[in-house]
Amino acid sequence: MTTANEKQIGGKHYAAQYQHWDWVHDVGLGYHAGNATKYITRAFKKNGKEDLQKALHYIAKCEELQVPFVDNGGIVAKTVKLAQANDLTAKQKDALISICFANWSDARHDIAAIQSAL
Repeated sequence: MTTANEKQIGGKHYAAQYQHWDWVHDVGLGYHAGNATKYITRAFKKNGKEDLQKALHYIAKCEELQVPFVDNGGIVAKTVKLAQANDLTAKQKDALISICFANWSDARHDIAAIQSAL
């Protein structure tokens, strides 16, 4: 039987050993923050600046909803594991960590740096 991680519908941007959706579960992110991080994670592999604009849109919603920071332990280590498995840049990794800690201004700053690198 094929697992969900062994199958992707469209594209090849989720082919890593440690996938984004596993990381979202492991760190305990909710829907909005999880989607923001999804778009940051795949920006270099799929839709570039459009993905980063979507991430910013989800971050704006997180701010409106006053999404709290994640207190799940091991966030930095798990994010480093995700970054290594998916060839993320240092700024992508930093943006994910900022989102986990609900530091929206730092996340926006990191996304701006990522956009400059595209």
